[in-house]
Amino acid sequence: MKKAIVAAPERFIERHGELPRALAMFRDHGKKLFLLTNSEPHYTQAVMSYLLDGASASMPGWNDYFDVVVVSAGKPGFFRSNKPVQRLRADEIRRAGLPEAARGRLFQGGGARALEDVVGHGGEEILYVGDHTFGDILRAKAHSRWRTAMVVEELEREIELERRLAHRYHRLDGLVAERNRVLLDLGRSRRRLQALGAGRPGPQEVAAGPALEATQRLQARIAELEAESARAAAELRLLREIIERRFNPHWGKLFKCGEVNSRFGHQVKDFACIYTSAVRNFLAYPESMYFRSPREIMPHEMGPGRE
Repeated sequence: MKKAIVAAPERFIERHGELPRALAMFRDHGKKLFLLTNSEPHYTQAVMSYLLDGASASMPGWNDYFDVVVVSAGKPGFFRSNKPVQRLRADEIRRAGLPEAARGRLFQGGGARALEDVVGHGGEEILYVGDHTFGDILRAKAHSRWRTAMVVEELEREIELERRLAHRYHRLDGLVAERNRVLLDLGRSRRRLQALGAGRPGPQEVAAGPALEATQRLQARIAELEAESARAAAELRLLREIIERRFNPHWGKLFKCGEVNSRFGHQVKDFACIYTSAVRNFLAYPESMYFRSPREIMPHEMGPGRE
């Protein structure tokens, strides 16, 4: 597979002109950048050259963007390892087609602690960007205490679909609120009917008295509410199916399973400090931006109209 990609990278890799700008922005504001990859030296050279070479006059080669490059890293074991990183030998650099001028910045293997020593930073001073839940984000967060940014390319499409389907979500929320109201009224009516039955006189005493009339009214109301609840439930099921199929006909939304977070959604929420569809999105924010999580709301904190 790698041979095919190296032979024609344009067929397999989407190149974005804003990626070099984003990396340059970090460097211009005093950030150190490192590349940490499981790929071999020759494959790293081919892919990174296609992505970044010639994009900037001040940084003509892809390696100019990075202070440290670690290839053949062996993630996720890299994050637990105490092995030192090894400098690439001159013959390895030549075989891979890597620039000899970058020799002092090229390493392979090793572990996270050794990399921290090389870059001169560690723990929460490092923001590690990756696209693999287990191999990148989970292990980096658990073992290295690095800050983590997860790239989820599909996020861009999901956000766009959320916007297009806003009217359907509005209807969905309305149906949920309506059905909750009906179920609450239904429960109260059943309790009233039960209480009325518990204190009801014998049949010979009330052939057609007020108690019987009240019972009949409640029974009719309960039947009406049950039918209303069934209609709302059926429309809810249909509407949810329509929304799910718009995202994916097989598994629906990537981050959700019905109304709750999917396993993937939970993993992103638990292990990624931030997540985004692409590194270039950082260009939309000031360099000094500190990203904070929104306030989490528990059910009892929801005000009127938010249930």
